[in-house]
Amino acid sequence: MIQRLRQILTEDLQTKGMALLLALLLWSYVNAEYAEESPVLSARLSLEVPEGVLVLKAEDGAGHEVDEVSVILKGSKGTMRNLAPRELVCRPRVILSGADLAATEVVQVQLGEKDFDLPPGIRARVTPGLLRVTVAPEGEKVMRVLAADCLTGTPEEGFRVARVEVSPSQVRIRGPRHVLRDHSEIGIAKIDVTRARESFSQKSRIQPRLDGENVFCTDSISVVVTVDEAPLIEEYTGRVSVLLPATFPYRFEPRPAEVSVRIKLPRAERPLLNEKGVLLVADPFDLYADPTTQMQPGGTFKVPLRLRIREGGPKNAQLVEALQEFILYIPPEEKPK
Repeated sequence: MIQRLRQILTEDLQTKGMALLLALLLWSYVNAEYAEESPVLSARLSLEVPEGVLVLKAEDGAGHEVDEVSVILKGSKGTMRNLAPRELVCRPRVILSGADLAATEVVQVQLGEKDFDLPPGIRARVTPGLLRVTVAPEGEKVMRVLAADCLTGTPEEGFRVARVEVSPSQVRIRGPRHVLRDHSEIGIAKIDVTRARESFSQKSRIQPRLDGENVFCTDSISVVVTVDEAPLIEEYTGRVSVLLPATFPYRFEPRPAEVSVRIKLPRAERPLLNEKGVLLVADPFDLYADPTTQMQPGGTFKVPLRLRIREGGPKNAQLVEALQEFILYIPPEEKPK
């Protein structure tokens, strides 16, 4: 037995040495061919879920939300050299605990090279290797589109946003069923009107989240923002004309005879704001059904003011407020006429 082992080890040493050398060379060549790795690459995360199921979020072990993963590719030099540039996408399947999803569920999803569409001979190492994926039943609902509070910024001085119109007025929204159930309206994304001085239109989209959860809409939304000159608020002082019938039996005193008011009007009509263009009117009939019987001597009677536009005056002027209280005073000793 010992003699046989000695023969195996000592006979034909030249052939054995050549075989060993060839084996070492082949090992070195193969090892060198498979030693090349890519730098750390980013891959978009695209979770595959059953129909009617919506992904709310995917988190790593530290609780950070994940929408892409890191991957290192490894292969032979030739394979890596011929690897064409491409967008890397990680498409793991989310397997639910039951056939039907009735409520929100958290699923553990293991990531690996099986989740990539890679050429033969390419290996992949993925980080993180495990995700916590929160899923919920998907719902769909028609909601009214709101334009309120969609503006940001301030128009050019002297201009204003007169109105915002949205079309269509209703859109179909997809999202978590339990979120959609509590809403019938949805806003649109912010629209910047900084230094705007003319009307414009643009495409918009719905606000992307409701109650902190993502929602989706494929409908196209058009928004028209009407910008015009901001009206002026001007202070005006004028005499008050009291509208009482000629048969009113008592002498009265307007207090004060002239009243200061604030009037809103377009800038172009500002030169027409004068006593030839407007008249301040006090009409007791606005308060008293029959001033003749209800307004008696010894009393003071508050009367609201109105703005009357004279011919050729500022036709779009509006009374905003009176800066003083206007009253009619009837002296106590006054006798009927």
